[in-house]
Amino acid sequence: MEPQEWRPFEISPASYRGFPALLDEMIERAGLKTKAVYQGKFHGSDEEGQAVVTVRVGADPMVPEFKGTIVRAQEEGTANAIQTAAREAVRWVHAEIAERLEDTPYRYLPQALFTQKHLAENVCRYHRDALAEPEEQLRVAARCIHAMDRELLRRDQDVGMLRREKEELLKKMDQLAKEKAKLMQDNLQLSKEKKILVDEVMAGSLRQHELEEEMEEQSKTFKIHLDDLTRRKRRALAARNRAFEKLQTYREVTDEEIRELIAELQEMVNLNNQKANAIRQLMSIDIALRITYQARIDKVKEDLEGRIQELGRRSTQLRETVGYLDSMDAELIRVEEELEYHR
Repeated sequence: MEPQEWRPFEISPASYRGFPALLDEMIERAGLKTKAVYQGKFHGSDEEGQAVVTVRVGADPMVPEFKGTIVRAQEEGTANAIQTAAREAVRWVHAEIAERLEDTPYRYLPQALFTQKHLAENVCRYHRDALAEPEEQLRVAARCIHAMDRELLRRDQDVGMLRREKEELLKKMDQLAKEKAKLMQDNLQLSKEKKILVDEVMAGSLRQHELEEEMEEQSKTFKIHLDDLTRRKRRALAARNRAFEKLQTYREVTDEEIRELIAELQEMVNLNNQKANAIRQLMSIDIALRITYQARIDKVKEDLEGRIQELGRRSTQLRETVGYLDSMDAELIRVEEELEYHR
């Protein structure tokens, strides 16, 4: 993850304890007109990521011996980084304004922050001193104890983290031991397979010797066959040469015959062209005759149709006449019958 930009770092009320509180109280008791400013950047979350905190304590123009200080600390988590940076700032600030804190309970704090020996010595000296401000004395002692408790808590957290890492390492070692045992079994299996492969290689070498003898015999047989094939090849080449000569002769003869056939085909093509011209002429004559005959047929057809119509009229008249005659015959027959009756 890329580092974030520097930004103003605000301390929460929960973090404004321990060494930050000691630093502010020491600055205030020394009479400095300045204040500790915290800035920082971090990777990840405020509690779990790596945090880099910078504490800037500005100079006070009214106190020439105090030039200000800048302290930077990097810890796991923002709160731990703030405590570490404030602790270092307390050391540096006290080193510059130790004379102003000589008559206050803060005079022994920097040594108490280093080792248990210094802490014990300063606590004894602290109890021997007759301070004029017992309440302030108790408050400073409580601040110191609280700061050391937070330091111990942080160390306990580090120890817990180390224990968890140790447990994880033990688990990994157990896993590695299991994998090692498995690898040993695999190696044993591989050694067995290797022995089997060696036996197979030995058997293969014997088989190879036998194959070499067989190949030598086969090479002799192959040489005999090769000589036979060479003789056959020579005979085949001689036969091929003879066949090639015959083919050349046959090709010359066939070329002559092909030329004659081509000439005959050309004559036949000319005859076919003449036949085609004659057929085209006959077809044109036939078409003209068909047109003439068709005109005559149409004319005769019209005449016949006229005659047929005339005959139809005449047949109609004849039918009428026949009908009239039939009626007259019937009348005559009736008259004859009447005459016969009267007779």
